[in-house]
Amino acid sequence: MADQDSESLPQLFNRAEIQMEKLEDSERSPESISALIKQFETATKFVSILGLFSRNESADEISTADLRYLLLPAYLARLTLKLTDGRKARLDAAEIYIVDYLQRCKDYGVPGSNAIPDKDLKISIQENGSSDTDAVQTSTVKSPQDQIAEAVNKRAAKIAAFKHKLESKEKAAALRKKLEDGSADENEQRGYYYNLFNMWILDLMEELDFVREEKRLLEHREKLSRGASEDEQQPVQSPMSKTLSKFNKPVTIVKNELQKQVFGAGYPSLPLLTVDEFYQELVQEGALPAPGSKAAKNLNYMGPTQAELESDDVKKEQDVESDNPEYLRNARDYDDWKDDHRRGWGNRIGQG
Repeated sequence: MADQDSESLPQLFNRAEIQMEKLEDSERSPESISALIKQFETATKFVSILGLFSRNESADEISTADLRYLLLPAYLARLTLKLTDGRKARLDAAEIYIVDYLQRCKDYGVPGSNAIPDKDLKISIQENGSSDTDAVQTSTVKSPQDQIAEAVNKRAAKIAAFKHKLESKEKAAALRKKLEDGSADENEQRGYYYNLFNMWILDLMEELDFVREEKRLLEHREKLSRGASEDEQQPVQSPMSKTLSKFNKPVTIVKNELQKQVFGAGYPSLPLLTVDEFYQELVQEGALPAPGSKAAKNLNYMGPTQAELESDDVKKEQDVESDNPEYLRNARDYDDWKDDHRRGWGNRIGQG
């Protein structure tokens, strides 16, 4: 296993992705799956610290080299579902990862994301740890004719999705061959990732239904168990179960404390960490060197201090509020530069 301290984000992601492909073709132990989850979680932290994505941009504005990192929550969802210990917590985490991936695809306008229904973007976890999946079942009773029509529509939608997935798989396989032999231009590279995103959208939409159905079954069984032993006290949580619950929580990162308060509403009962908190966690885990240390100097990397980060934020806010002429001029010049330097103009290989 490579030393993660000296690995860059592309190296870490490539290594984990290769292991992910091997995992799909064979049975692996829970320990190896957990280790792979840890690698993808570390990659997720790196992506957030580097600030590669912004909800204000579309998929076409994301660098071709960075597109693949949109798959991180999809990979984490698939791996999390392969683990059976603490199943309810695993299902909760997988649901959050799936919804996170689908929401990102929709936010960035990934081709095929229009097929994602809004109902799939709601996380069924309440603050008390229970889910609101039962509320889905309390809908108005439908007539037999409506039920038949709904079943026919669902069947037709599944057949269409299956055909679409096969087409995307064939296109992705053909484009991957070009990527591997180095003959793919930038448009073909982006086309490969878009087909890959589409395949994962169709797969995870289907898995999300299974996840929520399994959660309903587990909750129903738990209610029956509580009803059978009404007078019994709730069992005390063991240290092992507490440890499991700690590692079952998804990696959700926000930029600062203000976003932490705002976006926390989207992941109720799950604590969020800011980028600074995640950075300190990476330092403690040994995934990143401490700012100013000898290891950081050897890597030509000096982590910004909290004071520097706060100073930059304050200066930017002051420039915006005071309409600083230099700040505005730089912003306009950058917009003009983007107008004259369209995406892909610098790479004309294979385009005639």
